[in-house]
Amino acid sequence: TCQSIANPTKTSASIGTLCADARMYGVLPWNAFPGKVCGSNLLPIC
Repeated sequence: TCQSIANPTKTSASIGTLCADARMYGVLPWNAFPGKVCGSNLLPIC
């Protein structure tokens, strides 16, 4: 997912609609809601 953000030309989805479940990466606790991070907000996590 992070590589898709770093190289947005490689993915069909624009960076604004690109989402990742931050809970999977240990960034957010499992009970966080919503647990998804989208667009440019993903860059600091990567």
